[in-house]
Amino acid sequence: MMAIRPRGDNASSPETRNVGQCGRHRPHPTHVLRSSSNDTTSGYSVYCSAMALDHLAAVEHMTEAIRSRVEVDPNLDVPDCPGWNARRLLAHMGSVHAMMSNLVGTRATSFGPPRPDQKAPAEGSLSDWFGVRLTEVLGVLRERPVSDPQWSWTADHTVGFYHRRLLFESAVHLADIQRARGEAPAIDREIAVAGIDEFFQLMLPASTKPKPVGSLHLHCTDGDGEWLVRNVDDVIVTTHEHAKGDAAWRGPASALFLYAWGRRSDSVEVLGDQAVSAAWASAAP
Repeated sequence: MMAIRPRGDNASSPETRNVGQCGRHRPHPTHVLRSSSNDTTSGYSVYCSAMALDHLAAVEHMTEAIRSRVEVDPNLDVPDCPGWNARRLLAHMGSVHAMMSNLVGTRATSFGPPRPDQKAPAEGSLSDWFGVRLTEVLGVLRERPVSDPQWSWTADHTVGFYHRRLLFESAVHLADIQRARGEAPAIDREIAVAGIDEFFQLMLPASTKPKPVGSLHLHCTDGDGEWLVRNVDDVIVTTHEHAKGDAAWRGPASALFLYAWGRRSDSVEVLGDQAVSAAWASAAP
């Protein structure tokens, strides 16, 4: 499931300038990626396909880091998820694990309800329940090749989508609990640039929210990574290039990744049309 950023009392339950002129740079080849809600292609991502790390090992590490922090103070407010405390964030993560286990484990072709035993307990510690959900989803995902066909709500219909989606979901919510505790998030740069790809090429096109208008340029300041994202006739078109957009975000890859998911950061410099920037910054599903 997507990295949900709940808003207020109506948040979903746990269940369910001269923009583009960013200084000296090394030109990148231009890769054009068109995405729409009815696109059934995969192999979408320049950066995701280049990831060398073990996705599920990274997931295991990050989710254990989330759980250990929640156990310290389950009632801690999580400002990046308005209306949520740490316990509810953990319940959400466990519910995402259950959803993915069911979809991939049964080769489902649509969403389905969780089993009764998969629902988070209403009271008490979630640690044991969360551990079962994590073990279950990791086992299910490891049983099938990443290239196996598998329905998803995005344009990527492979098991590999769920490996990457769980990785990025975990990275965002680990950052949420870290920021709530006053810690600085430390997202691996390889994960962050691939997560930006996934956001603009899969998650945003699959969202039912209205698409932002105008164009947005993203420029990593800590290494390679540039994107120009445009809305062309309600289709999100992403290119990897140094080009001018109506608005631009400059910053480290990890900060850009979190900014796309609605997590504000002083590490991101916003240039150009502020209204266009705000629309893209609030577009997360």
